[in-house]
Amino acid sequence: GGLEEGRGRGLMMEPVGNAGPEGVVAALGVWGKAAAAAAAAPDPWSLEGVLKGIAEALADGSPQVRSAAGAWLLGLVRHLTAHPDLPPRVGRIQGLFVRMLGERSEFLQEVGAKGLGLVYDMCDDEAIKDQLVASLAKALLASTAELTGKAHSAAAGQVSTGGSEDPLFEEGQVPIDDKALGEGSLTTYRELCTVATELGQPELIYRFLSLASSQRVWQSRRGAAYGFAAVASRAADRLGPHLPRLLPRLYRYRYDPNPRVQEAMDGLWATVAGTDPERTLEDHLPKVLDDVIESIGSRLWRVREASCLALADLLHTGGGSGGGSGGSGAASSVERMAARVASLEERLASILRASLRALDDVKETVRKAGLVLHRRATALAARLCDPAQRGNGPSGEKAAEAALGKVLPFLLNEGLAQPAAEARAASVEQLVKLARLAGPALRPYIPDLSMALLEALSSLEPQMNSYLQLNADKYNVSEDLIERARLSSSRAGPLSETIDLCLRLADEQAADAVGPRLASLIRTGVGLPTRAGAARFASTLAGSRAAAPGLRRHAGRLLAALLGAVESDRSALIRGAMASAAARVASLGGESGRDELVTRLQSMYESQGGDDPATRALVGRACRELISSDVADAFRDHLPQFLPLAYVGQHDADTAAAEVWKELWAEAAGSATAGARLYAEEIVALISRRLESSAWPLRRSAALAAADLSRALGTSLAASGRSGPLLTALLGAAKVGGRYWEGKEAILDALAATAIASRETGAVSGQGATSESLKASGPTADGAVDQVSSVLVEACGLGRRRAYRLGGLRALTTLAEGCKPAGSLGLLRRLLEATRDAFEDDEPTAASSGRPAVSAGRDADEEAAYEVRLEGKARAELREVALRALAANWPGAGANPAADAGAEGGKGDWELLVRWAAPALRHGEAGERMAASTAIRTASLTSAAESETRAPWAVEVASGLWEALAGCATVGSGAGRQAALEALEALVLWVGPEAGRAAGIATVVQEALAAGGDAAVRRAAERLGASVA
Repeated sequence: GGLEEGRGRGLMMEPVGNAGPEGVVAALGVWGKAAAAAAAAPDPWSLEGVLKGIAEALADGSPQVRSAAGAWLLGLVRHLTAHPDLPPRVGRIQGLFVRMLGERSEFLQEVGAKGLGLVYDMCDDEAIKDQLVASLAKALLASTAELTGKAHSAAAGQVSTGGSEDPLFEEGQVPIDDKALGEGSLTTYRELCTVATELGQPELIYRFLSLASSQRVWQSRRGAAYGFAAVASRAADRLGPHLPRLLPRLYRYRYDPNPRVQEAMDGLWATVAGTDPERTLEDHLPKVLDDVIESIGSRLWRVREASCLALADLLHTGGGSGGGSGGSGAASSVERMAARVASLEERLASILRASLRALDDVKETVRKAGLVLHRRATALAARLCDPAQRGNGPSGEKAAEAALGKVLPFLLNEGLAQPAAEARAASVEQLVKLARLAGPALRPYIPDLSMALLEALSSLEPQMNSYLQLNADKYNVSEDLIERARLSSSRAGPLSETIDLCLRLADEQAADAVGPRLASLIRTGVGLPTRAGAARFASTLAGSRAAAPGLRRHAGRLLAALLGAVESDRSALIRGAMASAAARVASLGGESGRDELVTRLQSMYESQGGDDPATRALVGRACRELISSDVADAFRDHLPQFLPLAYVGQHDADTAAAEVWKELWAEAAGSATAGARLYAEEIVALISRRLESSAWPLRRSAALAAADLSRALGTSLAASGRSGPLLTALLGAAKVGGRYWEGKEAILDALAATAIASRETGAVSGQGATSESLKASGPTADGAVDQVSSVLVEACGLGRRRAYRLGGLRALTTLAEGCKPAGSLGLLRRLLEATRDAFEDDEPTAASSGRPAVSAGRDADEEAAYEVRLEGKARAELREVALRALAANWPGAGANPAADAGAEGGKGDWELLVRWAAPALRHGEAGERMAASTAIRTASLTSAAESETRAPWAVEVASGLWEALAGCATVGSGAGRQAALEALEALVLWVGPEAGRAAGIATVVQEALAAGGDAAVRRAAERLGASVA
């Protein structure tokens, strides 16, 4: 390379070869001087020829040729600034340099940038400078194709005139390519143009181009010979007035996603910031912070990403200034740090807001940068809100409290309300962290913090939980199980931990402020976790010694809200939590509040608990809370109001509800009998009310409680005068003709138990008692038995439900066994008539057994047979119970009226008994055989005791029983054999052994004795043998 003498006046360029940028620069001096000498010649074509040759070389396909041409042009402009023919061609030359900015070679790009700076400095005419600025800006912001076309035009000598079509760009009107980072190689220079335009000084682009260099060639000895250091120094000096507006944007561009832009901006920063970049940054920190925070909301993703990274670096300990001399001493460093902390603390809420916005960005790279920013922002907030890191003593606590006052309101009002799940989760995490660090400084914010966290328990709950509960039936899971799982998950989360921290720190002032808001949240709050959390918060706060005085001022309002939730909430778990909280809150209020609580619980049990066992269990748990917690003393005077509830409630058909009430009764009443005796009046009154209830479960539990009370108190119930009203209420509930309801047979058992208790007192006969007297004081002893027996016999009649008939028969048996001697011939015959169908109707067949339906894999015939078997078992049970009732109610000696004492008296009754008992003895089940044996024994003993002589029809009637009883005496269980042997003994005592039957009976006795086994069977056999003998 080089210029040779023999080649003539034309300046011939040869490629540099593989010498690289250093070789090109080494040749710059030679080429520049040769070009200057040639251009200085008087030939008018020489400068034009050089420019034309350079333009053609810049369009060459060889990178080396284009690099040499760029070096030629740069040397020409650098050494011929005073040439009179050069200024008129500045537009054309600028076009050539602009074209170099689009090259892939970074060296050629920087040659273009240096040349543009020289071109601008060469001009003295301001009009020409304006034209150059407009032309450069339009070229930089055009596409690569447009730029290439402009360069060709420049090479052809067509220069923009800067007319109306080339206006200067106003601030904010410069578009930026936001689609890709790698479109061509103009990104760096376009960004520089943007910075200049945003500053309202488009001409500064030339200063930026003069300073934006990253190639080492310009720092080499040959590069330094061109004097670009001085050019850069002058450019930096001219940028001085614009630093307040320039530095914020320049700092942000240092974190641009494009590495080339970063390098260029780092170079500009190093030059513009001076010898102490850190000090420069600290001096302009407020404006830098404001700019990057605002830019995070830009519509351009590159600006948002760069702003996030820039702000994150500013928040990092030690700053992100890059370079510098390291400050001017420890004192200066402390002052700078204090100033930085003050600036950051002032903008803490804005920084957090910007970081949360970035976490929800549509661009993934921006979200990643936002995550980095959020981590550093939260770390900064934690340091500022931690009293331990703000200094010892009151000053540190005040500083931490002030910082907390900036952060908490933002997180509560905006952070938890962010639409993005990631942003909400980040806010929750930050709240938890700050609450743990703040300690006592958190107290002034407990009302706001606790209410916001309680609401967030539902808003931040995974939507899958609610979906599972709404579709529990699809997954074969109970709603109660899902609710418990949801609450368990909620209580184990960080929100609940922070709420617990608030409860531990709450004092009287905090409780006073939180009371009305808590009541409002309980009334209007939505979501299972929120409502459960509110109930738990109220309960814990009421039990806190420090907070209770403040909450007491709002106990009435809070109790009303809790009771409303107890009565109206759909979830049994929530109602239980609200009831437990109401018990604790009521202990803070006056007597009226406690009265209202107990009254509302009683009302809810009767109004809502009739059809809902969960409600009954809920009221039980609430009452138990009243007497088993630390509020028991406040409710001790109300024991007579809810202990009767416990006595009746422990007979609930629902096992869970019954267990709750049993535990309550055992804990509060002590001895079961003593408690029943103490509260007998209240219990009887409650039972009487419940028997009139429209809810069948309440009637049933009241009837069971009445039976239990009568058996527990016995004679003392009648002696106190309470058996009469109780019996009247039971008779009214069991009135004949009333509709059957499930469990109604419990009333029949209660009637029998109460009548027995009345009979045991030995009161005078009440057979002549009127209905009015019964309503006033209840029936007397014998009158009660007669009335109850009549009701029970009617309950056994044909047409009643089978369960009701069985209940009546069992109650008759109980009554007869408890009132011996009792019974009458009229009662017996009514009972025989009422149970005739059980013994005389035909056995069920496949055609009469009911509806055949295919089930459990059975076909129609098998199903019909199955129905027949079920019906047969039910009829057998009815016969067994009827026989037991007949045995218990067979009239005793002397009970028959004189009119029935004739020779045929009792024969018809015996014939029916034999007709019903004999088949049962031969073909019935074990229980049925035993019941038949017992009935025959009772009837035989009664008949034998009535007269000393045997009735003439006795032998005939008894003839059908000997073989049947003998068969039962030798097979079956020990109890059944014993009953058959005893029946044979009674039969022998009544009719005596017939001729020829003594031997058979003796054989039965021998077989029974030979079988061994039960001692009771042997004794019965021995007694039978003695009777025969």
